[in-house]
Parts: sequence; structure tokens; C-alpha cells
Amino acid sequence: ATMQAFKQRAIKEDKEVMPDEDPDTGEPIDYDAIFTADPGAIWRVPRTAEIWESGNLDLTPIWTGLDRAIQILSAVTFTPLAMFQQDGANQSAAGATFARESRTFKVEDRQPRLAVALERALAMIFRLRDADDSRADAANLSVVWKPAERYSLAEKSDAMTKLTALPWEARMVDVMQYSAADVERMKRQRLDDMTSEMMASFDQQNPDGLPVGAPAAAGTEGTEEADKSLNTRAVALGALIRAGVLPKSAAEQTGFQNLNFWDNARPITIRDHGE
Repeated sequence: ATMQAFKQRAIKEDKEVMPDEDPDTGEPIDYDAIFTADPGAIWRVPRTAEIWESGNLDLTPIWTGLDRAIQILSAVTFTPLAMFQQDGANQSAAGATFARESRTFKVEDRQPRLAVALERALAMIFRLRDADDSRADAANLSVVWKPAERYSLAEKSDAMTKLTALPWEARMVDVMQYSAADVERMKRQRLDDMTSEMMASFDQQNPDGLPVGAPAAAGTEGTEEADKSLNTRAVALGALIRAGVLPKSAAEQTGFQNLNFWDNARPITIRDHGE
């Protein structure tokens, strides 16, 4: 019978009363054409016939099974449920944190796998360009990934204040998540800031700009303030030289007028280009 509103209709009757074929012509009887689902149609059925109608089609078990399968797939593949179902976005804070951790673990697991293929592909490119290039060997290449887990600014600031035992460069890379190139640039900027602070402190402690060896003001010979001023200027001198300033010029800027420097001498922290 014709379906209407997801309901199935049927007529229960013996074949003697409602046969499948016309007893006179022998042709099949099309009951669908006889019992049409038309609001104005009138059905003529035997007195003993029983009309049966099914209920609405219930798809809940099917959807429940699909939802369960998606949840299992999300758990096994460490993929956030929100990427499969929008309902997964309306979850608790703990659930969101767990989903983010699962995704982080998945990314960290895939990074070393893909790194090998990328290193080989890059080595082939360099080999085609120049066979003698050291980068033509995949062993000399290393893929640097962005951190899989991104910390918030509040988390970074809190960790920076607590992990003071770590070196500054390690905190910049592991906590602040800066790249190696950014850290090198920040090191130069940090040195410039330290030099500026030292020079400002020197100007405050030595407003007259007296050079080393000049007579101090009356009553200040051998005082603790004079020792601090000398130490501050010495630190500023070293910072300027390490920053690349010529020793003689750095000495003049810090008030050391009578210092002599070794010829061709340089601090071990300064490197020539290409080293």
C-alpha cells in the first residue's frame, strides 16, 4: 500500500476473499491502485477484512547508534568531538580541556612522523640544486615546528615569574614559545636596553661627567657612592664593547679618559662575521 506520513497500511484478509489474481481474467490485481491514499477516496473492503496501520517511523535507535560510533571514533583518534558534532561544543570546561589535550597529543604524535618525510623532500630539493650542498643530506636538516600547545598570556606570565632558576633563553623558548630567530633578535634588543639603563644610571650618579682620575668633590673621596659610580661605569663600558662599540669610544662615553687597551684585543663574547 502507499505510504503516507511514514505510516504503512495493510489489509488482513484471506486469499479466497482478496485473491492476488482476477479469477475471471487471471491478471494480477493492483491493490495500490484500488486503495489509493487520497483524502476523497472511498475503499470497499470485505466485511471480515481488518485494516492495519503502522506507527510513525522511529529513527531514534539509528541516530543513537551513529552518535555512539562518532564518540568512539573521536576518542580513538584523539579528535575533539566538536569537530564531528556541533553538540560537542556545548560541553563543560573540563571536557573542553580534555579535548584540547587530546588534540595536542595527536599533533605531537604526527609531527615527528611528518618531519622525516619533509626532511627527505627538502634534501632532494637541495641535491637537485647543488649536489655539494651540505643540506642535500637529510641528516643535516631538522624541521622546526610551532608548539602544538599554545599557552595563554596569563599562563606565560605566571610561569616566567616562577621559573626564575631557568636561563633566560630557555624561558623564552620553552615558556614564551618564541622561535630561535626571535630569541636572537630579542637578545640584541635586551642588550641595548641594558646598555641604555646603565648609561642612564651612570648619568644620574655622575651628573658632572667627571672622568676617572679627576678630583672628586670635597668630602666624597673614598665614599661608597664613588665606588658604586666606578662599578656602574665599568659595567656600562663592558656592555658597550660587547655591543660592538669601539673600546676607545666606549671609554669616552663612560667617563674613562685615561684607559689603555691592548692592540688587536677584543672580548671573547664578540665574534667576527662568518664565525
